[in-house]
Amino acid sequence: MDIDLNNMTVEVMDTPDKKAIGMMGREELDGAMVFPFEDVGERSFWMKNCKIPLDIVFVVDGEIQDIHHEAQPCEEDCERYRGIADTIIELNGGYSRENGLGVGDSVRTS
Repeated sequence: MDIDLNNMTVEVMDTPDKKAIGMMGREELDGAMVFPFEDVGERSFWMKNCKIPLDIVFVVDGEIQDIHHEAQPCEEDCERYRGIADTIIELNGGYSRENGLGVGDSVRTS
């Protein structure tokens, strides 16, 4: 199953400040939060000060490389979710499994 970002609300985190803050302190995510990067590289995300579980999707050239399902919020000693990506997509926890998303699926954008 592919994910079509054209059919959901998307917040683009395209500045260093936006990328640093992400979902911190928020009670809900309406759609998807997208973190674009200029190149493919190893990325590391964590759930520090997040309020809800998230699926963290690692994407290269529009293809899903890895999904960390239902990453849990934390306050200290937070787990790092790593992968190779040029784009990270955060979705509400459980979205990927509920919608049959998996490694190798495509991400469609406008």
